[in-house]
Amino acid sequence: MRSLNAEQKVTFTDHHYIFSPPIRIWALADIGLNNDTATTAFAILENFKLISPYATIKIIQELLNDDN
Repeated sequence: MRSLNAEQKVTFTDHHYIFSPPIRIWALADIGLNNDTATTAFAILENFKLISPYATIKIIQELLNDDN
């Protein structure tokens, strides 16, 4: 496993985060499961945005960089 040193780390600023909540969240009851013993009623959620396309590209570039 490759790791990034301090000079190579991707640094995120506020404009790299573009969180938008999922449109739909399913509870355990929504999919027919009993949540009596579950730690949460949450089951599934739709895809959501968390980081910008630029941040995604930078992360991929760092992961594929042979210098790591």
